[in-house]
Amino acid sequence: MFILYGRRSSKLKDQFKLEHCTCPNCGVNGTFTVSTFGSFAHIFFLPFFPLFKSRTIECDNCLRTFTEKEITPEMQDKLQRGIQVYPGKRPLWHGCGCLIIFAFIAMGIIGSFLGDSNPDEDYDYEEDPMEETYQDELNIDIDRTLSHPTKSRDALAYHLAHCFDYELTEELDRDQMEFLTRENGNKLLVLVKMKEIKRIERKERKQLLGLIKNCLAEEIDLNDYELYIGVHGKITMMVASSPTERDDYGLIADDDILLPFYEDEADESDINMLLDTTVIE
Repeated sequence: MFILYGRRSSKLKDQFKLEHCTCPNCGVNGTFTVSTFGSFAHIFFLPFFPLFKSRTIECDNCLRTFTEKEITPEMQDKLQRGIQVYPGKRPLWHGCGCLIIFAFIAMGIIGSFLGDSNPDEDYDYEEDPMEETYQDELNIDIDRTLSHPTKSRDALAYHLAHCFDYELTEELDRDQMEFLTRENGNKLLVLVKMKEIKRIERKERKQLLGLIKNCLAEEIDLNDYELYIGVHGKITMMVASSPTERDDYGLIADDDILLPFYEDEADESDINMLLDTTVIE
């Protein structure tokens, strides 16, 4: 029997600022945004029990993201004081998997005891057609990524491609990378396809999210957008993040994280362009 299990993480509600700290990257004395992520184990994408917490510290000036081990002793001291005030409480659903299973078992036993269950009855469970449509649109967008986007067609993708040229190691073949950006209201979707992503160590793949943010920040104000970022490998999504969730373990990422980008999409011309999958490079 094939069992799908693994680890995921989600952003917790509590966030706070570190003020009057010097950034190790840009050297500016300013503020940092601390985000807390809670990891949990899942089976078939059903959360079972909580694991550990991790925090990212992002400079509000250069938008460089640091882990707790990368910050200065001064920032460490202020971080620990902030954690005491904003500990980042986990939601109940991080450990609800076992309770749900026990509840179903109890319901089955009670139903069988009362004679209400009918084993011969055929239940028809319908899938959400909108979720399937969003997944189709995401797959189409992944297929529409370009290795050499033009400035007139996709200015942000054009800038990303040149930024990756400058920032990434020469060991990675730039022609094996493709880019696409797309807006939906105040939401921004960024897709990067890296066919040689296996050359990057798994633990370092999450740094691609920070690199993409840094490149975008050179062209736009990130505070104006809800960012949906997906880094696709040769076959499947490897790293993904949204305003509320993050799957950066570096193996198979859950691309459902990106589907809320397509909600409330009302631009008919953009939909028609999406359906036209013929791309002239």
